[in-house]
Amino acid sequence: YMNDIRPLSNRLLANLFRRLRTAGSEAQPSHYASVERLHIGFSEVGREGMQELQELLVSDDCKIKSMDLSFAAVEGWPLMQALKGNKSLTSLDVRSVPGLAKVYDTIATQLLDPNSVSRLACLRCDAFDLRESTKLLSVQEEPLEVSSIRLIAGLLKNNTQLLELDLTASDVEDKGATTLASVLPANTTLTR
Repeated sequence: YMNDIRPLSNRLLANLFRRLRTAGSEAQPSHYASVERLHIGFSEVGREGMQELQELLVSDDCKIKSMDLSFAAVEGWPLMQALKGNKSLTSLDVRSVPGLAKVYDTIATQLLDPNSVSRLACLRCDAFDLRESTKLLSVQEEPLEVSSIRLIAGLLKNNTQLLELDLTASDVEDKGATTLASVLPANTTLTR
């Protein structure tokens, strides 16, 4: 948990991501090999840090299951590219990350792809808050963009905790409703 250490420099973050990536491949594994949750909110991830984060997330040895980037300065496109090849991440917090809403639809497309390797099931973002232990996601009377509905649908493919989804008066359009309907056969836990 590094959310309280501010500001984390780009160089420090790059070094941390590099150590996490190489921890499992060293002759004697370091304690970094056991890290499954990474909280670096409020950080500024520059070019070097983003490159190391991408390499960590697409690494076969990546064990990060939960990552908090809330309020961080992170580029959306490289993060989205890293998510495409990640097989370990199940929960991601990207609340108040500038410009990330622009890539919601692309992330949704990746998650909805039948060949996707992603296990992402929970997402905290500016459009909705689907946490790891959430049983009910209510976005009642909050108009959602089609990209946000598609993103929820993509998460439902992997989510085994959510029991109820309330989209009452959320302006779900045909494309969003069709996408939601297409993932329901893959989700066996959603009951309402």
